[in-house]
Amino acid sequence: MGKVPVGCQTITWGEYRWGHLEETLAGVSQAGYDGVEIGARFLDLDEPDIFQELLKRYNLTLAGLHFGVRWYDPQAVDEVKPQLTKIVDFLAAFEMGRHCRERGVRLHYHNHGWEIRNDCEGLRRICELSAPQYVSLALDLGNIVIPGGGNPEEVVRAFSDRIGYLHLKDVRGDEFVPVGRGEIDFPAIFSILKEGGFQGWAVVENEVELGEMTPVECISISRGYLRDTLEL
Repeated sequence: MGKVPVGCQTITWGEYRWGHLEETLAGVSQAGYDGVEIGARFLDLDEPDIFQELLKRYNLTLAGLHFGVRWYDPQAVDEVKPQLTKIVDFLAAFEMGRHCRERGVRLHYHNHGWEIRNDCEGLRRICELSAPQYVSLALDLGNIVIPGGGNPEEVVRAFSDRIGYLHLKDVRGDEFVPVGRGEIDFPAIFSILKEGGFQGWAVVENEVELGEMTPVECISISRGYLRDTLEL
């Protein structure tokens, strides 16, 4: 496993991202991240040059752009086709991977909780129904635990050959906390990933209650842990 680039999911800023995109990107850059992941709804999809200029200004790479769709429902996919087309010209649920690959875009499926329950029945089914050359997993480590009720190390080992992208979340009890402040064994997980030759992005998603912290302080805690403990 080569050097893993570390990105930041901007969810830590919540709805504040509306109208404060540059401030958000500046904070991600200030905290020392290599790249950024953000929801398509926060961007002007008609003006990609504006976003590209902001990324260049703050020395960031676009790690991922996410958009939600009920991929298992053909009618739902049809209804959002105009929006999908704006993002990467997606065509249909299981055709999205092929369509993305042909255009140089990698498609990763992001799990929540239901896919993990019953011995990862949902995740296994998704992998069975999709071709690995077209669709890989954006595995959310925190969601494996909350609300999935699973063991992150076991899930990573079971699906290591399909993982192309990671969401790093940490858990303490029944709540999310900054990465490195909880119970997930990240050194063990990255050891498993190294065995499997993982080469994707590792993106911090601090979906936490900020309390007295600012978003930048919160993501800096996680960035420091990854740098000091895992040398990422």
